[in-house]
Amino acid sequence: MDNNEAKKAAADLIYLVSCAVNGEKADPEKCAAMNLKHIYKLALYHGLTIAACNALEQSVKLPEYLFQSKYQIIRRLSLFNIERKKVMNKLEENGIWYLPLKGAVIREMYDNPALREMSDNDILFDSERADDVKRIMTELGFKCTKFGASNHDVYSKSQNVLFEMHRSLFSQYKRPELYALYADIKDRLVLDENRKYGYHMTPEDFYAYLLCHMYKHYSQGGVGLRSLLDIYIFNKKQGASLNWDYLGAELEKQKLTEYEKSVRELSKKAFTGQPLSEEEQRELDFYSDSNCFGSDENVLAQKLNNDDSGSAKRSYVKSRIFQSDTVMQEAHPFIYQHKVLYPFWVVFRLGKAMVTKPKKVIREYKRVKNFKKKDNLGAHNQTAETDSKA
Repeated sequence: MDNNEAKKAAADLIYLVSCAVNGEKADPEKCAAMNLKHIYKLALYHGLTIAACNALEQSVKLPEYLFQSKYQIIRRLSLFNIERKKVMNKLEENGIWYLPLKGAVIREMYDNPALREMSDNDILFDSERADDVKRIMTELGFKCTKFGASNHDVYSKSQNVLFEMHRSLFSQYKRPELYALYADIKDRLVLDENRKYGYHMTPEDFYAYLLCHMYKHYSQGGVGLRSLLDIYIFNKKQGASLNWDYLGAELEKQKLTEYEKSVRELSKKAFTGQPLSEEEQRELDFYSDSNCFGSDENVLAQKLNNDDSGSAKRSYVKSRIFQSDTVMQEAHPFIYQHKVLYPFWVVFRLGKAMVTKPKKVIREYKRVKNFKKKDNLGAHNQTAETDSKA
């Protein structure tokens, strides 16, 4: 797609999603004039395929590829739900407190939860029971692909069923200020009905965390339309009943007051078809150009501080080869504690990358070499993430 085609596809996708979540029938003439292949590509990119298809099939016959894609995603979401219930039941049986996060919670606020797609299941749990959780997940047929190397452990199963089991909401090394703000989160949780160890956040705490997590992605490389839609849905369902005095204080601590106001207004306008100012359209374009968790180009632009000079690119390459103390402390604590081993680790890591993923290394090198400054990195981006763990 060229730039004009991409903008048209984004506008069409937003219109379709708006129809789906607001219970409105899409205009058949509008739908007939859409390039469905472009919309399909963008919907996959943003995790909005089901919503787009639901709106389209009210007005036009779905092509077979869209029909099949929709039901493949529905089947996967059904597996997610089944596996999440199994995991939570096992946590209950073993007396381990837990808190479902993100998509598993916000999707229940949609009139039709199936419209809210998920790429993984996120659950916060008692970090002191990490070994027990690993045993439970293994017994349930999951493979542990990352353990103890960050603030969440990763477990995967066939058919792309992925769980991120969080020891904490944020990394104490990479996001120490947010880690500290949420260190007492367990004391603020509310026990679920008919559960002894399952918890949920208050609406205010959930919204503050939702925004905090969203902004983390926004500032690192962008965040997509699905997250913007979540903000719209949350405020549509819960906004009028929130304790804004408490919420305002929490947002102030996280320095998200202006971002929250901006994203709330933008999401409402975007998904109710209201006209946007030039600045708002530019901001919406930033969300449209990112996928669910940012684009490679936006991530690179942030890491380079949007500087395409040779010195900035050389510094970036150096940072990729020689990982910072922040990354080493969390991802490779043994090497961090025995720094005499660090030179050998650098050689081993570089050699391993060249052997096991040479195409990925070459692609990244070419992206860095060919990088040009971007003219839109989001109106609220002021800082760049400098650490890399890959």
